[in-house]
Amino acid sequence: MLDDFVLKNTFTDLDIFMQTMRENHTKPEHEAYDVSHIYNTGYFFRKGLIDTPVWIQFVTGALGSIGALPEDILHMKHTADRLIGPDNYQCQ
Repeated sequence: MLDDFVLKNTFTDLDIFMQTMRENHTKPEHEAYDVSHIYNTGYFFRKGLIDTPVWIQFVTGALGSIGALPEDILHMKHTADRLIGPDNYQCQ
């Protein structure tokens, strides 16, 4: 059971992951459990560590994630459009 498990993802850690993937020609898929994850992806995109198209997977309806209602998904899409650009990402 993972009820007490904390996954550490500091911006320093993520920066290292992004740089390592880029150096090894690995295309990351960004899982977005809520809107804050899209903000994080946008940050690294603006920093130049993610190439287009940015691959984003919206994870909805899971414990700890945004809901799965159409309004929730549209909110995530509008946020990605604004922060990354509608032509710069692909959603799964």
